[in-house]
Amino acid sequence: RGPPPPAGLPPSVVMTGPLFPLSARAHGLSAANPRHAPLLRWLDSTPSDLPLVYITTGTQATLDERLVRVLHDALSLCRCVTCWSLKEAAQAHLPAAALRGSDRLFVASWIPQLELMRLPRLACVVSHCGWG
Repeated sequence: RGPPPPAGLPPSVVMTGPLFPLSARAHGLSAANPRHAPLLRWLDSTPSDLPLVYITTGTQATLDERLVRVLHDALSLCRCVTCWSLKEAAQAHLPAAALRGSDRLFVASWIPQLELMRLPRLACVVSHCGWG
């Protein structure tokens, strides 16, 4: 089994590729920002010798229970720390221990993507590959 084949695009749609606007406010993660604080606390508590992986599936993709569990199980075998942006509905498919917090897994329904992607420690981004 696998993901369904991609749908065709109407002729009026032009793929532009991912665009990440860098603004003056995207300086990095800040403890002063309440939305960044939990992620920063987690990052500071993780083993610094482990690479950071960021998983993002965008706002349109829906992950079913099987896929969430397979990804979680695979991550538990990796020697890395993972920041996973996962919608609240899909978080229900994770084991309860994963949601209580871990030194290797951070799960939230929103992650400051631009700021996280500026971290030198970030080694890998797993994306849904959506564009535009």
